[in-house]
This record gives sequence, C-alpha cells and structure tokens, in this order.
Amino acid sequence: MRDGRLTIISLLTLAAFLVIEGRLLYLQVVAHRDYVAIAQAQHETKRTINPKRGRIFLRDVRTGALTLVATNVHHPYVYLVPREMPRRDIDAITTALSETLSLDPAVVTAAIGDGTSWYSVLKRRLTDDEVKKVAELKLAGVRIDDELWREYPQGTLAAHLVGFVGFSGDRRTGQYGIEEEYNDLLEGKQGFIQGARDNDGRWIPFGDFASLPAEDGADLVLTIDPAIQYFVERTLLDAVTKFGAPAGSAIVLDPKTGAILAMANVPTFDPNRYGETEDTDLFRNGAIQDLYEPGSVVKPLTMAAGIDTGAITPETTYESKGFVEVADRVIRNSDRKAYGTETMIQTLERSNNEGAVFAEQQIGKERFLTYLRRFGFGSLLGIDLPGEARIELGGDEAWNEVRLATAAFGQGLAATPLGVIAAFSALANDGTMMQPHIVAEVESDGGVIKSFEPRATQAVVTRETATTVRAMMVAVVENGHGRPARVPGYWVAGKTGTAQVPDGRGGYEPHKTIGSFVGFAPADDPAFVALVKIDDPQTQWAESSAAPTFGKIAQFLLSYLQVPPSR
Repeated sequence: MRDGRLTIISLLTLAAFLVIEGRLLYLQVVAHRDYVAIAQAQHETKRTINPKRGRIFLRDVRTGALTLVATNVHHPYVYLVPREMPRRDIDAITTALSETLSLDPAVVTAAIGDGTSWYSVLKRRLTDDEVKKVAELKLAGVRIDDELWREYPQGTLAAHLVGFVGFSGDRRTGQYGIEEEYNDLLEGKQGFIQGARDNDGRWIPFGDFASLPAEDGADLVLTIDPAIQYFVERTLLDAVTKFGAPAGSAIVLDPKTGAILAMANVPTFDPNRYGETEDTDLFRNGAIQDLYEPGSVVKPLTMAAGIDTGAITPETTYESKGFVEVADRVIRNSDRKAYGTETMIQTLERSNNEGAVFAEQQIGKERFLTYLRRFGFGSLLGIDLPGEARIELGGDEAWNEVRLATAAFGQGLAATPLGVIAAFSALANDGTMMQPHIVAEVESDGGVIKSFEPRATQAVVTRETATTVRAMMVAVVENGHGRPARVPGYWVAGKTGTAQVPDGRGGYEPHKTIGSFVGFAPADDPAFVALVKIDDPQTQWAESSAAPTFGKIAQFLLSYLQVPPSR
C-alpha cells in the first residue's frame, strides 16, 4: 500500500518535471526567436524618416526661367499616444477632441483603440485655429507635429501632365502624369532611426543605436513652357465653350527636338483638390489616351506616301465624279460635288475623299501600309507619360480594298492626338520624326544629373517629299478649308479634319463629329507644330471650329517665340 503511494507520487513528480522541462525546451528552443522579438519590440523602437519629394518645374523656352508646379509644404497634424492617456480621462479626452476638431466621437474612439498604441494619427492638415485650440487643451497623450504635403502652386495649370500624389492604401504615391511616371525618382528613399527605449517608451540615450539618412527625391524640369501652356489651355476652353463641345485637346510640339511645349485637355481638374473630383475620368490625359478617327487630316500623309514612292506628284490628275466605287462600296466626297479634272493639290484644298482614294490606289497596298507604320500608326511613341494608347494595325491580310481606301482619308484608322501631331512633326522636320518627350532635365542637390537630348526615331520621308507636302498644305490654308487658320505675315501649313464618330456597332453616329486641325508655321522652317481637337462641336465642320482656334494659337506662338514675318 505504502509502496503503491510512493510509486504514484514518483510518477506524478516525474510527469510534472517532464511538463516543466518540455515547456522550458519550447520556450528556449522552439519559440526562442518569437520571444526575443517580443522583448526587442518592448525595448527597441524604429522610426521611419521620410524623404522630401522632388519638385516639378516648367521652363520658359526663351529665358530658361523656371515656374514651380509641384512642391512640398509643411502642414500640422494631431496624433495620439494612447498609452499615455489615463483610463479615467478617456471619455473626457474623446469629447474634447471631437468638439475641437469637428470630428465624430467614433473617429476619436477608433484612434485611441485599446489604449496600448504609441502612435495613432487623428487628423491631418490642421488649420492654425485648430492647432491653437488643441494646444490649449493640454491633454495627456495628444500631440501636434507637422508633415510634408504635396501642393500645386499653379492650380489647374498643366494638371493632366503633372498628375498628383494620392493615397494607395496607407501609402502616398504619384498618380497620373509625371507624378506617376517618375514616382521612383521623385519620392526618393526612406531612412530610419533605431534605438532602445525604457519601459515608459522613452529613448535611452546611450543604448544601441542605428540610423540611415533619407535620400531626397530628384527635381524634374519639364519641356512645357508656362506661358504657352496657359494660353493654349485658355484658348481651348474658350473654343469648347463657344462651340458647345463636351471636351477638347490641344498639343504644341517643337518638331526639331520632339519637346512638348504645351498639352491641354478640357475639362480639367485641380490637383490640390483631386479628392473632390467625382468623375475620375477627368484625370485621364485625353491627348495621349483617347483614340479617335482623325479624318481628313490624314490626307497630307497619304500624299506624302504617294510622292515619296513616286506614285504621284502634286500635279497628278484624276477625274472627279463626286464619288468612287471600291469593291461593293460607294465612297463620296463630303460635299457630294464633282470637280472634273483635279490635281492632288486641289484634292487637299477641297479635302476630297475620292482624290485621296485615287492616291492610295496608285501607291498600292504594301507600300501604303509601310508608310502608315512609318508615320507611327499602330505603334506606341514612348512618350514619358503613363497610359499612352494605341490600336494595332494588324498584318497585311487584315486590310481589304475598302479599309485601305477609307484609311487614305482617315476613316477606319485610329490614333491619339499625340500620334497625329507626331506624324506631322516628321513633315515639319524635313522628313524625320523626333521622339516626343516631356521631361527636359533631372536635377539633384542643385545640379543637373541628367538631360534628355533630342533623339530621332526614324526617317519617314525624304527632305524633298516633306518640303513638297508642306507647300501643298500651305495651299490648303491659302485657298482651301484651312483659311481660318491663316496668320497675317506668315505662311502657315495645315489641314482640317471633320471625322465621324464610331457608334460601336460597326457604323457611325449620325449627328456626331470630331473637328480637328493640325499645322505648323512658318511653313519653310517650322518653329512649332500644333494640333487642336474639339469633340462633337455644335457646328458641322472643323473649318469653323478647330481651324480658327489653331489660328489664334499660331498667332500667339509666332509672336511669343519672336519669329519674324516671312511674307
């Protein structure tokens, strides 16, 4: 009996010993790293150091003077240290903060949480009055600090190009425009401070310490001229309003360098208040993201292909009947008129569809498609902005007689406004297309660390062809539908386009058009290429909407760039 009790006691003691040993083994070996981490978390702290985001500037093309369009501004914010708040005072603190900062008490309660946190942001971007009132409360665990916020001093100016910095989850990052495209360069690299703290969360001055300084982001200088950008935006807005259009786009480009001098879209937005914009489509840069059928502005490109291949000359003639039959289709001139014997120059002046079809048929399918691709159709231009759109042209087998014929006058052929102006920049630059770009320089610590040099992408047509087509486009402005684009004292080259709008069902909207004009001046040595596109203006022809808008922009540019009269 006694031996039995001893045995039981011994077994229980052994079992207890094994349990204790097992627990120690678990704590010291299996869970060792976890408990070390917990201990370190209680006595070590690591604070992130955020870098300054790089600024963005526009540059005057005449003087080099810079205009700041994106910068950083300090704004105060209030944060809580719930561990420092006496539990008996939580209700009073919640009431005081909610009344002072006009917050729902539930917001304050959520920020306090279970009372164990060392840091919880309550409200950002405090007014001076709010800062004063919070300070006067002298509440335990309530502190005020300041942080950098992105601001846009010029408001809506170049908003689609610049973009904005917004929240992606808990992280602020560049969205749209340059802010998104160059986010990695602009945001810099975070640093940190790591050290020991006591039981009350205070830093221990002589404890273990490690740090890495933050690396500030680089500044960007854009090719955009602020005066040109402002004038183009204002003129485009006036046109869209005058002609009752829902939207419009305009671009100004230096054909010799590919530098974008202005790029505007209407309607626009204020990046300082992007959160108030209900329709996020307003953030889209239509100049590079909206595909449309350009219409008759493509006709000079068709002529360029024909002249470059030797298939036609400006004086080549055909018999205009007012229509042309292609396979099972009848293609008519927009004015339904027949003109008899007509040259290629007159085809452009009158913007006759049948003449463009005639030119395409002389060129031939293979060569015509080759030139469309040379002019950039079906390709991304690679501009340094996010979201550039394109439509694949497809292989030769995807093109039948009818599609080739309509493409000759810009129907059934999609492009962005940027794609169209880039194609014409090749004609303005003696046949060579330059890479379109927005950023001119990257700067850091007050010095230039990278410059974007002009880069030719390809030779599209010969110098002789480009010169010849420019002269034909002058005839359009002097004698044809482009008359409203004339500027006294200068030879202006250009072409109108009144394009139909696809209905998404294989046809076209019966009462919608897109009016556009693309051109350059002076015609013999272009200082700029400009494009104006107005969506669904309440006037039938681009001659009445886009052409005069281009004329106003051209007149301003020739004066602003101090180009002497050439006629």
